[in-house]
Amino acid sequence: MLVNNVGIGIAKYYHTHTQLNVNSLITVNCLAMAALLPPVLEGMIKRKTKSAIINLSSYQAEKTLPLLSLYSATKAFNMKLSEGLAYEYPQIDVFCLKPMYVESNLSRQKKGFMIPDAYECAWDSLKELRWSRESYGYYSHRINRHIFLNLVPDFVYNLYIRFFAKESLIRTFKLTKVQ
Repeated sequence: MLVNNVGIGIAKYYHTHTQLNVNSLITVNCLAMAALLPPVLEGMIKRKTKSAIINLSSYQAEKTLPLLSLYSATKAFNMKLSEGLAYEYPQIDVFCLKPMYVESNLSRQKKGFMIPDAYECAWDSLKELRWSRESYGYYSHRINRHIFLNLVPDFVYNLYIRFFAKESLIRTFKLTKVQ
């Protein structure tokens, strides 16, 4: 099972989340960001030079996968809060990073053409900081995002999820299939 930095399994059937899982994932991904922003923004408003806030979301905020419902919902919160803050504080660059898979112990993915390491993802996204309010973190992620959101019809994406993605996630995270 995929485990994040507080020991919560995030790749799981929703009905198997405990109240502790739900509270912890929301606390780490949403509450921490929301609670830390007011004092940071207060200091940035007073600056004479332009400042930037970089919030971490995920592509899963836009197109979720099965077994990642709660994770996707928390990342959608990050995305929407960033979007609202960007309009509310035009004097501050509010930037939302929404990568796909990045090589890490959490993702269980290995670096390749479509999967950068954390340094590559960060470096590519910083190139867009002054020109955009969001980034998918890596050139191949931007290409994939365009394909999945603009060129692939929803029914094709839904077939992909139903017949490929869910089975792949079940195998990757060694979950028991629910009928």
